Amino acid sequence: SGISLDKVSAVAATSGPGLIICLSVGLNFAKSLASSLNVPFIGVNHLEGHALSPKLHTNINYPYLLLLISGGHSQFLHVKGSWLYTKHDRYLDFSSGIAVNCLGHSNKILKNALQSQSNKLWHTSNLYTISEQEKVAEQLCKLSFADKVFFCNSGAEATDGAIKIIRKYH
Repeated sequence: SGISLDKVSAVAATSGPGLIICLSVGLNFAKSLASSLNVPFIGVNHLEGHALSPKLHTNINYPYLLLLISGGHSQFLHVKGSWLYTKHDRYLDFSSGIAVNCLGHSNKILKNALQSQSNKLWHTSNLYTISEQEKVAEQLCKLSFADKVFFCNSGAEATDGAIKIIRKYH
């Protein structure tokens, strides 16, 4: 956003409704950030946030019509690439959140890689050298602005890493 932390006057985050594990990660991080900056925390209703978001970037007047669709009421029967199919329709899977696969569903290359890896090491701690992980880290640094890469496997680890970065630079 280009705003330095000393210019932040409040921190807001989704407080519900939603998947509790996702909400707790975001809420814990946002509350910790607000506390470390000594600014208010503002809980935002997820659906109200979507409904009011057009007011942030447009000069739209009330009342306005908004189509807000909850993904919790869709049953996908099969997938092909990035398309999700219900009994009557198909949807392009470009939403953010849990269980979204940016490579598409049933991607042949990904399936082959997973099949190959399933015959080898499945998981080990980041405490140990993982040659494939080192190769990915080198590629990420080469293709981005980064000099280092931090791999984590959970929102808790990501939040912990973000808090440490905030503490270091704040």
